[in-house]
Amino acid sequence: MPKVHTTLALLLIWLAASAPVPGLAQTPVAHFASDTWPALMQENGEGLFADLIHQALPNYAVSIVTTPWARATQLLVTGQVHGQIGTYRASLINKVDPQTPRFTNRVPIYTERVVALCHTPKQTENLRQHLVGKRYAWPRGYDYDVHFKVNKDMELNHTEQGIRMLLAKRLDCYIDDKSDIARALAGNRAQRLHSYELGTQALYVSFIPSAESQAIADALDAGLTSLRESGRAQALFKKWGVEENYPAIASPH
Repeated sequence: MPKVHTTLALLLIWLAASAPVPGLAQTPVAHFASDTWPALMQENGEGLFADLIHQALPNYAVSIVTTPWARATQLLVTGQVHGQIGTYRASLINKVDPQTPRFTNRVPIYTERVVALCHTPKQTENLRQHLVGKRYAWPRGYDYDVHFKVNKDMELNHTEQGIRMLLAKRLDCYIDDKSDIARALAGNRAQRLHSYELGTQALYVSFIPSAESQAIADALDAGLTSLRESGRAQALFKKWGVEENYPAIASPH
């Protein structure tokens, strides 16, 4: 057989082998986007969120892209991914951005413990009173001004940047997740600053309404519930050093 005919024959064989077979079920794909956090979602694709999503969706081919928060949101609202990992409940999201209705799955994947890291000594009894008129910041993309009733000052790219600005006294307080702040503090720096609990927020996966997205959200909730009941979910939190952030109650919303 001439070489050109051999090449054409091989190409036709490959196309026939790769074409969907009528009647044969194809593995559905679930695409997600997430920002990066030290223990939750790393650039290399590892982290608590990756473990939870993959194990909760064994019947899906799961794809997770890591990208800055604003870009992750854009990928969601433009339909390039099915879900955005690590968001607040839909009622809070839609209050902030009513132009882009979203829904969230029902079983939380994480409990964010929000603290304010300040220069103020521990004797301060009313932190919220103290925050009035002060310079403070938090991670880009968060709406702590809405959720914790503090005035918005500035947004920063990451926790380490907030702590550097605090130590340089360019800020009075930095607001962030307690676990992220604990990792970013090193050596004697922690002794120069004081943290105050602001509250907690459960984190979910948010979706743009569609039949396909609802099916993925339902499957995710069933999978997360199974992981919780078996004890595997809590073991994953322990593996990544964030047991304190394990959602004690998987309450629907």
